[in-house]
Amino acid sequence: MTTPGDDPLFCPRCGAASLPADSRYCFRCGASLPGADPAPEEAYTPEHLAGGVLVSADARGGERKEVTVLLADVADSLGLAERLDVEDVHAVMDGFFAIALRAVHAEGGTVNQFRGDGFMALFGAPRARGDHPARALRAALDVRDATRAYGDEVLARHGVPFEVRIGLSSGVVWVGAIGDRLRQDYTAEGRTVGLAARLEALARPGQILACETTAKRAGSAFELRDRGAHNLRGLARPVQVFEVLRQRPPGGGGGGDRLQADWPRPVAPFVGRDVEVAALLEALRAPGESGGVRCVEVRGEAGIGKSRLVLEAVRRLPDAVLLELSCTESGAQRAYRPWLERLRHWPGGVPGGEAAAELAQQLDGRLDAVPDPPGVARAVRALLERAAAERQVVVAIDDAHWLDPSSRVLVGALVTEPARGRVAFVATLREGEDDAWAPAARAAVVRLGPLRDADAQRLAGSLLDGVEDAEALADAACLRGGGNPLYVEEVARALRDLPEAVREAARLEVALRRAPGRLPETLLGVVSARIDALSERAKRWAEAAAVLAEPCDADLLRELEPLHDADPAAVLGELVERGVLQGDAAGRYEFRHGVLRDGAYAQLVRERRAALHRRAATALAKRVDAPSPDAASRIGDHWNRAGDGEPAARHLLAAGTGYAALRSFAEAAAQLRRAFELARTLPEPRPELEASIGVALASALGALDRTGEAAAVLERVEHAGVGEVDRARLAMAQVQAGWVHFSNQGDVARGVALIERGVALARGVGHDDAELAGSMYLARICTLDGDLGRALSAAERSIEIATARADPVALALGRYNECAALCEAGRLREAQRSAAQALALAREHSHDLVVASAYVASARAKLLAGDAEGALAGAARGAEASQRAMQMGFLYHAIVTRGLAFLLQGVPRAALDAFESLRELQDAWPSTALNRARGRLEVGDVDEAARLAQQALAARPPRAIAARALAVRGAAVGLGAGSADVGEALLGEAVDLCESLSLRPVQAEALSFLAEVCARRGDARRAAHYATRAQRVYLDCGMHVHAQLAARTA
Repeated sequence: MTTPGDDPLFCPRCGAASLPADSRYCFRCGASLPGADPAPEEAYTPEHLAGGVLVSADARGGERKEVTVLLADVADSLGLAERLDVEDVHAVMDGFFAIALRAVHAEGGTVNQFRGDGFMALFGAPRARGDHPARALRAALDVRDATRAYGDEVLARHGVPFEVRIGLSSGVVWVGAIGDRLRQDYTAEGRTVGLAARLEALARPGQILACETTAKRAGSAFELRDRGAHNLRGLARPVQVFEVLRQRPPGGGGGGDRLQADWPRPVAPFVGRDVEVAALLEALRAPGESGGVRCVEVRGEAGIGKSRLVLEAVRRLPDAVLLELSCTESGAQRAYRPWLERLRHWPGGVPGGEAAAELAQQLDGRLDAVPDPPGVARAVRALLERAAAERQVVVAIDDAHWLDPSSRVLVGALVTEPARGRVAFVATLREGEDDAWAPAARAAVVRLGPLRDADAQRLAGSLLDGVEDAEALADAACLRGGGNPLYVEEVARALRDLPEAVREAARLEVALRRAPGRLPETLLGVVSARIDALSERAKRWAEAAAVLAEPCDADLLRELEPLHDADPAAVLGELVERGVLQGDAAGRYEFRHGVLRDGAYAQLVRERRAALHRRAATALAKRVDAPSPDAASRIGDHWNRAGDGEPAARHLLAAGTGYAALRSFAEAAAQLRRAFELARTLPEPRPELEASIGVALASALGALDRTGEAAAVLERVEHAGVGEVDRARLAMAQVQAGWVHFSNQGDVARGVALIERGVALARGVGHDDAELAGSMYLARICTLDGDLGRALSAAERSIEIATARADPVALALGRYNECAALCEAGRLREAQRSAAQALALAREHSHDLVVASAYVASARAKLLAGDAEGALAGAARGAEASQRAMQMGFLYHAIVTRGLAFLLQGVPRAALDAFESLRELQDAWPSTALNRARGRLEVGDVDEAARLAQQALAARPPRAIAARALAVRGAAVGLGAGSADVGEALLGEAVDLCESLSLRPVQAEALSFLAEVCARRGDARRAAHYATRAQRVYLDCGMHVHAQLAARTA
């Protein structure tokens, strides 16, 4: 009870209010209150994470990890800060952060960053977690649900809403520890972090959004809703977004079946386990000791198929029911955790559902009567007896090494005093894990080893069916997978789904019997967990062995990673015992699985990776006097991965010439091509080396009948030997880069700057090709951006070059660019003259590109002249030729011109159909939204017109497109139910922009729209004013038909 003058406390952890002022602890949750003894700093990071941070040198120095990033912030935190005193804000946020810490730590994650209104958490670092996406989703749901309850208390106490929004993303990041011994923070960097931030910003209050990778990896254990693809700022491609709704019950309760954990991909075939299935079925059917319950263990390494084996065996038992208990590492210290989940979601059709729900409430502490362990055992035993009255019951304990202590006691009681009926317990465990899942049981053991080669081939082949050269790719999957079904399956899927270049590399790797270089990221978590479980020295030797990627002895490993006072035999013994390496009689060691090697390698940060490769190159070079092609290739590869280009190029040159001497020309060309590219990118040019490699490469390519490529290589090195710089090639590269910056990224300024730099360099060396291409690109970009003077200058220069070269195609394209710029400027007569010259070319040359450009240019000029029929005819001819030439750009402009001609004819519905068809060509272009908006405006759909015009403006288009979009949006707003004043303001902005850019026809169109808006408002005087101005601009351009139409708007 509080005394007068005392201020009741507010718990910063659980939000409990009206606590006595002298309280040291919260009466609800036990948290320390302000004024109580401060918690030790070690509480910031949980013990199991702090230990990993402080002990691991890799974690301290930084490493690559596959993680799931969780970012959360409080919605409208600024509003919260405005309405509350700063101390109240601090107390409220402290309570929220306490919720976050509990939820994240409970799932084995770490909060690596607190912000004023949110936090960031990592799952999978510093310690790797194979199931980090599922952990992160569970934590996110816990944060959301706990915050809802907490928000109710904040609202009741302070009168302000309190909601959280969360974004999650999975992928590879760089992580490293910062801070001192007592207080460790982690920083994470990479695309995955940025994507999580974008998803957090996209989420609504109370909403959890995850990327597609997180959604797929988490599996069907969660109920998700596909929210479609979103264009997120800073990302080049749309991102598929999923909303996380809730966790599904395991097993029969809702489809959380391990068989479906690969969602949304189909389940792979079950192959090669007939013997093990028969053994498990025999064990399940046999009576237990003294007639009691039967207990069976299924043991094997991660990914070997333990859970799948149990499910397949139970399917073959007639009328059997499966009760699956799913254990997790995060639940290993939560009493009855797997039983609670099973009891809460008792399978449909199995008797005892009401009793199971009541027992779940008791174990959850929701009822006053809390049974003691014997009482729990009696209640569960009764449930099993009811279920087993008519059929066999199989209780499957998945990942039993994570079974919590209370559940172990319960299982022991059920085994010691079994239920009546046919009940069996099956536990899946990893090799080497604690086997005390049922203390009183003596379990039969079924061990799973790698698949036989033929079965692994069947598995991989089934997933690669229909892929070209499936047999060789299946060999690659088997080579990498080492007989582990999960690994074989994931590699096969990757080879099936990734680009052809990856498959080609895999075929070569199979031919050379080498380990491939990159692991599908969906396995990195599982593999990383095995590597991280090693001692520090063993882990570092595993990393050294991963860099070598070949059988090696202790001496070679010691050259890469000295052990100082450690015993090499003990370190190797640990690696062999833990199933990472395997040795032979000669004392050489290699990874048991290529996948393990890839996982160890993927964790290395760039600096350490480079250092190990440098040591490997040096050590291997010392072991050979005259390296064979194979040795030279290995040494060269190490130098390359170390970032030392010159020694890499020299060794790869030796490898290539050696393979050529063996008449292995494909391998020779592969080595020499890598060497050639390295030599051409050295910080200090080595022209003699470049020339030597180029000649050897051209010879190998000639032997493979790739004469065109060989000739190109010789041209590239023709002057290299005398040290001349290939400035012409650089000029073309800059021109192409500039066009890419504009066309792919919409960066007008950067694109123009690069192209102009390339054009200037091309002029200096007399390289017409680069100057011609650059001039054409400049004309197009500057026309779209309304820089018409620069556009016309560039078009004229391209016409000069094309004329001098007597190149009709280039000349036609130059005339088109010239005509387009003149049309934008409203210089009708000059545009008509340019179009006529283009048509004359088309009559002389039947090249489809010449015809397409000429007729589209002519159609645009006719449109300005008011000749709608002529514009339609020209657009049709241009579209036909564009389709034959497969030129989407000219086809696009032909369709736009066709739609505008229909508007000129007064047929708006036909115009709309034409504009809508642009989506099939290029829906992403801002001009598509603009033209669709124009069509919608003309048929009276002003709301959709306004929306589409705003969509075009939001894309930050070039200025000429922006001016049109402003005009259409202003007309749509002014003529619709919105504010006419806003519409007029937008149209005024469009008029001013057009005037500054001399976009005369667009300016006249915007003035006509202004006249219409004023007429709609009943302001006849201003309508006449704007109509007259529009008419005057059209007449100045020679556009008499358009001037007559403008006069009618008054």
